[in-house]
Amino acid sequence: MKAIEKSRILPFVGAIVLLLHISPALAADGTREAAESENRVEATLTKWVSAYPLMVGTVDGGLAGTFTGEIFVRQQSANGRIVRLQALYEVEAGDRSFAAFMQGGLSNAEGNAVMEGVIIEGWRRGAAVRYDFDVKTNCEGAPAGVCFQGTISIGRGPAY
Repeated sequence: MKAIEKSRILPFVGAIVLLLHISPALAADGTREAAESENRVEATLTKWVSAYPLMVGTVDGGLAGTFTGEIFVRQQSANGRIVRLQALYEVEAGDRSFAAFMQGGLSNAEGNAVMEGVIIEGWRRGAAVRYDFDVKTNCEGAPAGVCFQGTISIGRGPAY
């Protein structure tokens, strides 16, 4: 009878020990995520094509400055709904200036896009960058015609 009780108790005790061992790791992970989100910088990026494949624009908010870019790849799907994009983004914002290689896609059907990349030069070299934007025709400060506006998010940078 005692052997049966031990065989039921041991797995239970083992599970508790395992949970106690994991708990600090989960707490540290939660703290790390909070710290990373606190150190993320977000800004509004408004851009337009000046003379294909070149782009220009403005950056406001967490970064303030100018934007220049160059489209390397613009490939449309056979049905015209999706466009694959690769580009170089350069932001001039004083000591927060950087260049990033970006890639992603545009949904012609929905009129929005997501670009993701990494900073390859300047402030926060190695940090992840994400730009979620909409296709518009009425961006403030842009010339008449098609423009793109959304939020650019820059991560903390790599933890080497």
